[in-house]
Amino acid sequence: MRVAITGVGGTGKSTLGRLISNNTCLDYIHDVNDTVLIEDMGYLNGNDLFNKKGEEGMIDWHMRAMTAKLESDRRDNYVTEKTVFDFGTRWFARMYPSSKKVNHDVILDGIAQGASLYDRIIFLPLNLERKVEDNSLRNVDSLWRLRFEWILRGMYQQHGVDYLEYDFDFSSPPKQVIKDLNLDKL
Repeated sequence: MRVAITGVGGTGKSTLGRLISNNTCLDYIHDVNDTVLIEDMGYLNGNDLFNKKGEEGMIDWHMRAMTAKLESDRRDNYVTEKTVFDFGTRWFARMYPSSKKVNHDVILDGIAQGASLYDRIIFLPLNLERKVEDNSLRNVDSLWRLRFEWILRGMYQQHGVDYLEYDFDFSSPPKQVIKDLNLDKL
């Protein structure tokens, strides 16, 4: 079974992913594609990449990230905290002016493949009243976060992808969360 948790940064994807893995037979895939790819490309972080290579460097990184995500999510028996739709949403939320049709095609192809990649997608909705930790990896700007969620929801709708919307309460007992998500048979 392939379970993917999706939503805006700071909604609890990693926390829920670990909880599911700890209470089922599913392996947890902590998505580190971003960091690993940037380091593999020879940069300290996204800011370093952008400062040295500009938009072209960021476009290259997005292309590599989508390819790596598709490869990592083809295995079985896991829960992961992002989908290829999250990667596509990030691409379209940033829309680099110098990107070309071929770049958009890579992202759109990845999204199309993602439509049948996961057995279950759990969508964690944005709650602007919940405090979000600024860990320098996620955008904490409320308007950007809203825009990201709207684009993400639109991608699922456009591709006819079903998802379970789950308002994850961090204080819920793990067994209740597993039952709520219909994963208690795993």
